[in-house]
Amino acid sequence: MLDRGPELCALFDSPDRLFGTEGHVLGLLAPRAEGPNRIDGELLPLEPLKLAGSRPVRASATIIGGKAASVVPAVMQYVVLKGLPQRPPTLNLPDYVRLARLSNPFGQPLPPRGR
Repeated sequence: MLDRGPELCALFDSPDRLFGTEGHVLGLLAPRAEGPNRIDGELLPLEPLKLAGSRPVRASATIIGGKAASVVPAVMQYVVLKGLPQRPPTLNLPDYVRLARLSNPFGQPLPPRGR
């Protein structure tokens, strides 16, 4: 569990599609390599960032492990350590319907209103 900060972001790909190996990829990416400066699925950021030699870049993480029949125990342990994330704001029905109509990825006709 990476303690998120503005300087680094986590990289995880399973199965590994970045390097084409038969394993998994886990790593840390350079500052500003998250969000709009990196295309999802690409390894490196779009624009380089010059690091100052006098300013260290630090990361902090907790590695937990175990054996279980499902991911549920790991999620429970995460919630114990980090808590639950904030709930996103909910939309009222008209705004939800508007969003659904705008984000229809296949261009399929949606049922008319009132049905």
